[in-house]
Amino acid sequence: MTPSSRQHIEDLTYEISYLRAELQWQRESREIFIRFQRKMFDIFGMMEDELAQSTTRLDEARSNYLGLWDLSPEVEDEVKAI
Repeated sequence: MTPSSRQHIEDLTYEISYLRAELQWQRESREIFIRFQRKMFDIFGMMEDELAQSTTRLDEARSNYLGLWDLSPEVEDEVKAI
């Protein structure tokens, strides 16, 4: 084996180890971002559910308030239209 071919093999060996390390970093980064995406979807779902529940509770509170004045939500909508 000539010195130049030996150097070439050493260079290729180094390149392979570098590429393996980079591939491992890519795998780990991908997994981190996938976990992050899942958590964001979960959080978005929780926010969406909470918004729906809050809207329902606000509608109920509005109906209760209007009930104190013997008004129905339909009457309030008619007054707003005028």
